Amino acid sequence: MRRPVFAALALAIACGDSTGPSKDVTGRWIYSATNVAGSGLSCNINALMNLTQTGHTLTGSVSSGRITCLAVSTPAVNINLGNTVVAITNGHVDGNGIFFDIDTQDIHNFGVLSRDSFSGSVQMDLVWGISTFPLAGNFTAMRQ
Repeated sequence: MRRPVFAALALAIACGDSTGPSKDVTGRWIYSATNVAGSGLSCNINALMNLTQTGHTLTGSVSSGRITCLAVSTPAVNINLGNTVVAITNGHVDGNGIFFDIDTQDIHNFGVLSRDSFSGSVQMDLVWGISTFPLAGNFTAMRQ
């Protein structure tokens, strides 16, 4: 009778608290999203992220970035963020899951953490002229 109790206790200790974040993502990250596409547009995003994690909450900023978009019938659009700094909002880390918006919910990211990187899906509403284009693609972030 003692073996099942001991095995259950050992398993509980080995697994730890399943409700807490499993990794701390505080630090500098290089963010890259390629082929974020939809409605005849395809965009690439590259930026530097500074993240701060407190418990499950994720905050930070994005800077030194560039968004490049190509459209089927128009010339390429390059948006150089230069020294512009935008906030990481609505950030949350839960286990190996990471969720955050860049500036507003117009660039929403959700992904999975691994050792020194995380990757996942990005959904973006790009305002171009008087139109809004819903785009979707994948991103990766590497710890710097």
